[in-house]
Amino acid sequence: MATSILPIDALAELVGDEYIVTDPEALKASVVDGVTPQYVVRPGTEEEVAETVAWANAAGLSVVPRGQGKALGIGEPPRRADLVLGLDRLNKILEYEPADLTVTAEAGVTLGELQRVLGAQGQWLPLDLALGADHSLGGIIATNLSGPHRWRYGTSRDLLIGLRIVQADGMVYRGGAKVVKNVAGYDLPKVFVGSLGTLGVMTEVTFKLQPLPRNTKTVVAQLPNVAAAASLSGQVITSHLMPDALAVVDAGGAARLHTLAPDIVAADNVVALFIVRFSGISAAVVRQVNELKAMAEAAGGSIVVAEEDGALWGAVADCPALVTEGRAVRLKIAVLPTLLGEAMAAVQDVARAQTLAVAQVAHSGNGVFYSVIRGFGPNDDRETRTVAAAKAIRKVIADLGGTTVVEHAPLSIKSAIGVWGPTRGDFRLMQALKAQFDPKGTLNPGRYVGGI
Repeated sequence: MATSILPIDALAELVGDEYIVTDPEALKASVVDGVTPQYVVRPGTEEEVAETVAWANAAGLSVVPRGQGKALGIGEPPRRADLVLGLDRLNKILEYEPADLTVTAEAGVTLGELQRVLGAQGQWLPLDLALGADHSLGGIIATNLSGPHRWRYGTSRDLLIGLRIVQADGMVYRGGAKVVKNVAGYDLPKVFVGSLGTLGVMTEVTFKLQPLPRNTKTVVAQLPNVAAAASLSGQVITSHLMPDALAVVDAGGAARLHTLAPDIVAADNVVALFIVRFSGISAAVVRQVNELKAMAEAAGGSIVVAEEDGALWGAVADCPALVTEGRAVRLKIAVLPTLLGEAMAAVQDVARAQTLAVAQVAHSGNGVFYSVIRGFGPNDDRETRTVAAAKAIRKVIADLGGTTVVEHAPLSIKSAIGVWGPTRGDFRLMQALKAQFDPKGTLNPGRYVGGI
């Protein structure tokens, strides 16, 4: 292998011996979907990232970028994972202009740390992610993660205005700007959002910010079934009400939500929940809460609580991630918002047919929901039934014009059902982008759609 031409010692002189792992036992902690790397390298500057990536590219080694590792399970198993590139040392907030509502930070900064700094100025990056405090900013962009507040504020793609990328050959590219208004040229940074690090390694990101919402209230309505909850969500979307966030939760999700927010969500006899948050002028918030109460009661629902509780929305965001303890499978499903109730009910029917437990949480304003199939062991026939259920769910959702992605699953199930499903019509464009940015296939090979 070309590593004899480019010895690791040369890289160690740049990065530092203490930030390079080559011991076989220590490398086991960095296995990526069953693939053990030859090296783990943790550079501390953009220059060191560029040198490391260029070194690996020249040596014919593959590179798996890693932030905090919270979303490393997303994607197909890599064809190779020769070098895991840890970016956790890139953890500085570089520029913060409260008056401009922008912030620039290194890719390894966690969302929790950034929110702490912004909160002191009455501002926030409006992302509420599952286990969000521990996600790195680079990881958020690479996976395009978002939470239920995406209804008002958008996803990480919408909030990103600039970034710096190290390409596979070690060249550094800068896209976008550090101001909100930037109309020159194409918005190329958006290409890297959700690309799982297959096009480049993010070292620096710039986001537009929002003031922290004031006078907030959250309403939790208990409904007879997910169809009724989704229908109520649709009524709110098409009404004059202006919510910050919306969520629909089925019975399985509500049971898990109870463990995260026991003072708010009832423990028994919860069939489905519709949860909505309002903010703004106090009188307007009160009026909207009262109107929503009337709408919920007309739909056969009852109000569980009508007050603000930040812990509740943290629980809603965390719920689909935390259910994946053990060997559970988490599916991320997207359909038209008008089909949400039908889609969630269809998933319940499939799980019931296979006698499996399912928990579901939807970002209902956008038609995105998470279905978690729980509680099976490696030698249990429930794994076989889970594979059958996942395949059936993918077909049902496809018939509704939607998509199903396996976000979390044991390797055996990933291999049996595939993570991404069939490729779409834009796959040739994705292949062309990969060929342009990473012609040797150095970055995260095989992890993205179609084996890119």
